[in-house]
Amino acid sequence: MLAAISIVLFTVVIFLLWKHFQANRKFIVYGDKIPGPKGLPIVGNALMIPISRADGLELRRHLVKEYGHISRLWMGNMLTVFLSDADDCEVILKDPKHITKSLVIYSFFHPWLGTGLLTSSGEKWHSRRKAITPTFHFKILEQFTNIFDKNGTILINRLKEYCDGKIFDVQPLISRYTLDIICETAMGIQINAQNDPNSSYITSLRNLCQLISDRARKPWLQNDFLYTLTGKRREEDKLIKTLHDFTNKVIQAKSVTLSESEHTSHTKDEGIKEKTAFLELLLKMKMSGNPTFKTYSDIREEVDTFMFEGHDTTSAAISFALVQISKHKDVQDKIYDEVASLVESGADISSYESLQKMKYLESVIKESLRLFPSVPIIGRELIEDVYLPSGYTVPKGAMLFISVFFLHRNEKYFPNPEVFNPDNFLYESTNKRHPYGYIPFSAGPRNCIGQKFAMLELKSVLAKIILEFEIEPADDGWELELDPNVVLQSSNGHRIKIKPRI
Repeated sequence: MLAAISIVLFTVVIFLLWKHFQANRKFIVYGDKIPGPKGLPIVGNALMIPISRADGLELRRHLVKEYGHISRLWMGNMLTVFLSDADDCEVILKDPKHITKSLVIYSFFHPWLGTGLLTSSGEKWHSRRKAITPTFHFKILEQFTNIFDKNGTILINRLKEYCDGKIFDVQPLISRYTLDIICETAMGIQINAQNDPNSSYITSLRNLCQLISDRARKPWLQNDFLYTLTGKRREEDKLIKTLHDFTNKVIQAKSVTLSESEHTSHTKDEGIKEKTAFLELLLKMKMSGNPTFKTYSDIREEVDTFMFEGHDTTSAAISFALVQISKHKDVQDKIYDEVASLVESGADISSYESLQKMKYLESVIKESLRLFPSVPIIGRELIEDVYLPSGYTVPKGAMLFISVFFLHRNEKYFPNPEVFNPDNFLYESTNKRHPYGYIPFSAGPRNCIGQKFAMLELKSVLAKIILEFEIEPADDGWELELDPNVVLQSSNGHRIKIKPRI
């Protein structure tokens, strides 16, 4: 009886996969020319997909080693292409025709993020991008440095509790710091997450990202029926409710402080005249009848998007950077000397001007983002056939992924690509490098709107930490275990030791 049920379930799974990935002659004609492992009938290479996300990273590493910087897999009859050569990536990223995110990954964000800036395309994306861009004007960023500094001081006080010579995971502390930052800068509210170690928002965010990553990686979970049957739909709904409840509460609290008369009296460029929180600007646009933001749901899409992108990605970037700095004392000493010299000159190291002068620290951050890009892979939905400089054609409708992780480890652009070396970002190196050989914030029309914000935040907090503490590596044999989640993580934490500077 059990065997019969198993056979029926297996048959149903195969049928649903086959229906989901209909045969396409163009896929076969063009796909068979692209290097990659031979697929089996019906399932293609689906059986190669590993259970764990970490093993998924190793599968892509194998594809690069075995087949080069363009390779393909067959997921059922769906052609999936991976790129990690800058010439090929440039063709996709710089062309406005290719701004549509891959539905195979990004459609799974829709129940949570709707069709905000991360997941939308076409006219909606263009209008949202144009409306939101002024909130990242450098005049606003200048004023946010005080918020970075204030919350950085709270983080320093939290870190002082770990100056006992013991190894600890720094990531949870950093995560709460970045959540405080994005809430106060983007939404104009203070939630004091650093003083609340049991934030349900952070836990729900991390668990939901894991669900989405697993669903995007496993073809059988991409079918709505099977996804619901496993119980994961119910789990996802609960997590999304927690996240939506948080943002709805924030939006409603902020909206009651704004009146119609206050909004309509401001000019169009108000966002660059004074520090206007991202959420406040969206609410004012809604109140004035701006068609880009007609409803509170429109606003929540962007608030949820920025809470995710402005918190989790930055948290990962800071945590990976601290681990690398802990392992390279010579690098840490140079950062300290750079920051200390500014202090000795009487400069306010929290100011916008001082942060701009921290060139070596910036090169360290860039090198850490090279090895550990917060977003390790970018998906695109092709609306037409694309001929690549590598000599291959990727047909319309194929799943195309830019492997940022392996692009950044391509020895064509970075000698000794597995070695941490901030000198990769000296002028003489960057001046000769392919402009699409390093894309931690993506590139082209869909580049990250908050990249300057993120860099200032990273500089601010790392400068404060290194000025206050000596950072030492975990010496118990621990090593990073990379987890290519929606945001690159370490599944076993980010472990360091710290002691006060004398």
